[in-house]
Amino acid sequence: MVSVATLTVQVGGQTVTFNKEEGKGYVDLLHFESKDTLIWSDETLPIGEVESAILGLDKNEDSYVIETGSDTPANLKVAHKELSFDVEYDSALATNTKYILKLDMDGSLRLVSNGNGDYVLQQGTGGQPKEGVLYIEKVQ
Repeated sequence: MVSVATLTVQVGGQTVTFNKEEGKGYVDLLHFESKDTLIWSDETLPIGEVESAILGLDKNEDSYVIETGSDTPANLKVAHKELSFDVEYDSALATNTKYILKLDMDGSLRLVSNGNGDYVLQQGTGGQPKEGVLYIEKVQ
């Protein structure tokens, strides 16, 4: 589990940053692909092509790992304060239209044991993809 601080999205040459709401923001990144976690809702983005997204992590909050067969959390160090995402969408955001932004780590994360019971979370190392994937879905 890691603490998310911000989501920064580059749309049509403009940068928009959303800060986490109080009491929200802990995310199980290793299960991101199969489990939806809502951190922001009803946010406004500029009209235009989505170019990139960065998930900012809060390195001041506690992050941890629960090992299989144990209830005791192990310390998790976050190697980078930001996780980056490629954008998978073939058209620009339109006016008066609602979208869902889904983040998929796409196998880009690696959990490395440092030998003393603690772990380090890394993105794009050890042959893993360099970035996760941002999918944009139009709400019907």
